[in-house]
Amino acid sequence: MAAKLRLLSAMCALVAAVIVVWQTNPTGKLGTDGVDLRSTSAPMSDVSTSIKWPVIETVDPRPFDACQDIPIDVIQRIGLAFTPPEPEDGLRCHYDAGNYEMAVEAFVWRTYEQTLPPDAVELDIAGHRAAQFWIMKPTDWNDRWWITCMIAFKTSYGVLQQSLFYSPIYSNPNPDCLQTNLQRAQQLAPYYKF
Repeated sequence: MAAKLRLLSAMCALVAAVIVVWQTNPTGKLGTDGVDLRSTSAPMSDVSTSIKWPVIETVDPRPFDACQDIPIDVIQRIGLAFTPPEPEDGLRCHYDAGNYEMAVEAFVWRTYEQTLPPDAVELDIAGHRAAQFWIMKPTDWNDRWWITCMIAFKTSYGVLQQSLFYSPIYSNPNPDCLQTNLQRAQQLAPYYKF
């Protein structure tokens, strides 16, 4: 009985092998087509891509860096040097005034119009088009809130954004966010690049 089972399993394996070989090469003849080798450095003609032509020159990726372009004596004179200015991601510079903080950041990938929320109030600061608006965001600890107000300047390269933020719990005294941010914008506008 064991010999018959072994013979049956061997026959099944042979049939399965024949089926697998037949499925991988059903016609039985090998491909005789040549292989077309091509150098990757050679230009390809008649190729359609998603890239638009002609390629438009991009703007300067670093048109204004607040940490490098605003002199430290100016920052100290207006009270934003409680700690040294700190460069952050991108073109963002973080300033500390003790009871509030401020950040200045240039955006080359976003326009002034895209930046403004519907409730922004447009105004003129030192002869430049700007808008002022409120933002509130929760912090990462104890579910507290930062009060944030923003001024966005229209620039030739995109938008220059100045934000002032403070914690109503830890700031003493609490600044008048809109008024203080507007005052700092008027003081810093001569050093901004538009």
